[in-house]
Amino acid sequence: KFSVKTDFGRIVDPIADKFLVNLTAISLWKVGKILGIFVISVLLRDFVLIIGGLLLIVAGKTEKIKPSMLGKLTTLFQFVTIFYSFSWESVKNLLVCVTVIFTAISCIQYTVRGIKVLFKEK
Repeated sequence: KFSVKTDFGRIVDPIADKFLVNLTAISLWKVGKILGIFVISVLLRDFVLIIGGLLLIVAGKTEKIKPSMLGKLTTLFQFVTIFYSFSWESVKNLLVCVTVIFTAISCIQYTVRGIKVLFKEK
């Protein structure tokens, strides 16, 4: 690994993660392998993050909101839940519940952080 960090990578990497998780979750839901609440929570969180980011751009706020540890854990739980979507129902349902909770809390955390940046005086 080269440990190279670029603005392009900083933007594209999380977008690629979101596309992968969202499209996979929708596909698994369509074939009955994952609960709809998982898909709704993932899509809703990403929608809120995108709208929040656009609001910050329109408001001229150039501060970067860095990913939180909770956000990273949420993404990890989403990937693990998708990976185990073909396992036993009890394991899958437990993972879905935990992931939905992490996703909701992460969404709230990012919303609060975004609001603070939005209304922060320069």
